[in-house]
Amino acid sequence: MLLGLLVTFMALFLVHYALLLRRRVSDEQRAIRLEEAAPEHPSSPAPSLSIVVPARNEERHLPHCLESLSRLEYDPLEIIVVDDRSSDSTRDIALSYARKDPRFKVVEGKEPPSGWTGKNFAIHQGAQAAHGLFLLIVDADTTLAPETARRAVAYMEANSVDLLSLYPQPVCSSFWEKTLLPLMGVLSIFRMHKVNDPRSKEAMAFGYFLLFRRSSFDAIGGYEAIKDRVGEDWIIARKVKGSGLALRMLLGNRFVRKRFGPTLFEIWQGFTKNLILTMEGRKWVALLAIPLAIYQFFLMVSPWVFLVLAPLILLAGGWNPQWFLVLVLAASQCLVVMATRVLLNLFLGLEVSRPYLQVVGGVVLTGMGLVAATRTLFSRGIAWKGRIYRTF
Repeated sequence: MLLGLLVTFMALFLVHYALLLRRRVSDEQRAIRLEEAAPEHPSSPAPSLSIVVPARNEERHLPHCLESLSRLEYDPLEIIVVDDRSSDSTRDIALSYARKDPRFKVVEGKEPPSGWTGKNFAIHQGAQAAHGLFLLIVDADTTLAPETARRAVAYMEANSVDLLSLYPQPVCSSFWEKTLLPLMGVLSIFRMHKVNDPRSKEAMAFGYFLLFRRSSFDAIGGYEAIKDRVGEDWIIARKVKGSGLALRMLLGNRFVRKRFGPTLFEIWQGFTKNLILTMEGRKWVALLAIPLAIYQFFLMVSPWVFLVLAPLILLAGGWNPQWFLVLVLAASQCLVVMATRVLLNLFLGLEVSRPYLQVVGGVVLTGMGLVAATRTLFSRGIAWKGRIYRTF
């Protein structure tokens, strides 16, 4: 009986993986790539652009970010780094760029007033110091290709867009990035076509690249309108679309690179925060997330475990048609997973090697889901950048 139940679940997992692969094919067909949709250059003369980089204890990532911004092929341009009360060398790194390049300016961040999150207040201070007709918010762990700004602004001008967000290429260099990020890509759902459809209520954006028309940014109240919200990127996307303004999300993996790691702690903290935000404080959602996390654990781990275990059992115990079916189903799942990863490599530039690391990744992702559900159930809030947020 137990073996029959295992066969049933393995067949269910195969169907699940097949549906994920089908979704990825659909995403690829519907996605709009910046390089295909944008003119080479914006109008002449180009509208002024201000870039705001909120940075809190980002000494590891900030030099790469600022170096890439210094190479942008755009004029007129100003780059405003807001040091959000860092305790490391973030401020010194920012000042070193300001001393050698007049386009850079450093804003000494103040302590957030009551009712503000740290990042939102940092962006608010940067926006107050900005003068451009377009306003780009970039995370400190993000790098941009030299042509990014001119192609993005040109797309917004040509299509009357108020907020443009670009999906990046995740950097997969460390062990934990290679273990976790491709797996998250296999399991995640992209809805870019719905985000780009003005008739749909679907709204989403990525905080590592948010390009606003300044007039539209001011019209919705800027970040002061969402000052107490932690998931500021998708919340401001909702506000833009809910105000009748034009929101667009494009594939920008040729232009934008995002670092989620390199350490397990950084990835864990970032994605656990995002999982908590998706629950929006709803305890019933957190309760449902617990069995879902357990299901996803078996979904992620079982193909590779039984791909090894089933042949050993057949060799040790002799022919058994049910164990042979388990082997066939496990091998089929692994093949579909690898096909999905290859597609994600073409689609987003994600790492495709070492798919067997999915076993380790499955354990870690399950842990993230259970921790997020627990923190939501017991109202423990979100820990982020050395601050605790109880409401979000």
